[in-house]
Formats: sequence, structure tokens, C-alpha cells
Amino acid sequence: MDNLEKLLAIEEIKQLEAKRVRFLDCKDWVSYAAVHVPEMEHTYGPTPPAFGIENVVEKVRKRLEGAVSIHHLHSPEIELTSSVSAKAVWVMEDVVIWREQDLFLHGYGHYFCDYVCRDDRWLISGRVLKRLWLQEGSYSGRYERI
Repeated sequence: MDNLEKLLAIEEIKQLEAKRVRFLDCKDWVSYAAVHVPEMEHTYGPTPPAFGIENVVEKVRKRLEGAVSIHHLHSPEIELTSSVSAKAVWVMEDVVIWREQDLFLHGYGHYFCDYVCRDDRWLISGRVLKRLWLQEGSYSGRYERI
């Protein structure tokens, strides 16, 4: 890959992750699944990994059921490992609010992600979330949904 191709691939991966978190927060599970490979693997904290995009979607959907979520990604460190593979570390922040249960979560950490390019399209093939800080507690009207 020449430098321009590398820069284009990195930008495509950035756009891919921006879409993923938007689909996640909007609970657009069909579009969320479509930015991953079918054999995707996802590891979140102390819970067992989920294998296969159907299982990943089901696990994430259940976790966010009845919640409003906001996910932010920052400062990606993207490394192209070949012309069709890449890995990245993303700084992340999330807020998740379950109003009905009077609960909220606010966390910071890093996503460690793997990507593959198939049919000239970058897709997510693996993701591990490692939290650095997590605050959980009573919602008590701390946030207002617009």
C-alpha cells in the first residue's frame, strides 16, 4: 500500500467506528451487525466473550434494553497490519441510563479492535473493552433526555 492508500484505509476505519457507535446508541441492530464480520468476537469486562455477530448483537441488545446510551470514541491509534487487516486502540467514554430502574453508568476505558477488509470494505472482526474507571449508581434525574 502506498501512503495515500494507507491514509484512506485509516479514514475508512474511523468512519466505520463512528457508524458503529451511532448504530449502537440508536439501537439500529441491523446496521450495527452489518459493520462486523459474521464471525466477530467481542469481550466486555469480566463477562465471557461472545462469538458470532448474532450472539454479540443479542448480548449488547440485552445489556442496553430499556436504556439510553451515549458512546464517544477518541484518539485512535490505528495500525495497518497488511493491506486487508488492521488493529486499533480507541479511547472511549460511555454513559448509559436506565430510567425505569433508576440506574446509570458512566465509564472510561479503551477499545482494542481488529479489522479486516473484505470486498473493498473495512469491517470489525474483534473488539475487547477494557475499562479504566466506572461509576454506577442511582439515576435520580441526573440527565435529561431531549
